[in-house]
Amino acid sequence: MKMVRFARLKSKLVFLLSAFLVMNTLPAQAVWQFESDNKSSGLSAYASTFWAEGFGPVSWERLLNLPLDDGDLWATLTVGCVSKKLNVVISVTQAGSGNDEIRLDNPGYLTITLNGLPAKRYRTVGSDYPDTFYVSNTDSKALVKTMLKRSYLTLSPRIKYSNKKLSMLFDVTALTKGKTRFKYAGCTI
Repeated sequence: MKMVRFARLKSKLVFLLSAFLVMNTLPAQAVWQFESDNKSSGLSAYASTFWAEGFGPVSWERLLNLPLDDGDLWATLTVGCVSKKLNVVISVTQAGSGNDEIRLDNPGYLTITLNGLPAKRYRTVGSDYPDTFYVSNTDSKALVKTMLKRSYLTLSPRIKYSNKKLSMLFDVTALTKGKTRFKYAGCTI
């Protein structure tokens, strides 16, 4: 009798453990945050999604409530239409009050994988911000067009001097909701 009860308990435990492992290996769902501005300089539209180290893709609301420790990293992927030009910006930030400056190694390109397809390089342009990648204007439109057809964007930038490599995964599924905003601001995708 005890053996039968133990076998049932063991099979339930194996089932629950396997269900837990499957649920934890699936990427989390993130939500895009959309914003628009109407200023004297013209219309602009932005869409941002977020990633947090140890948590994966997250919404802005969830990011604000995460138990991030000092030194944990989080990143923002922003697609913007400013002055009728499409821009893609990826920025990395460190949590905590005594932040050290993050310097990303920017070799002039980003290697990005979308949905596990073969990686493709997109040119980046220099900036005054060492923790930010700006995809060049000519490559931004191609990247956004590809993002609209895919679910996940993966990139692995390296932090300069520490040689630490980040593995970022952004959920890009709902970017199609921003097409109308971008068109209204003057960017057709």
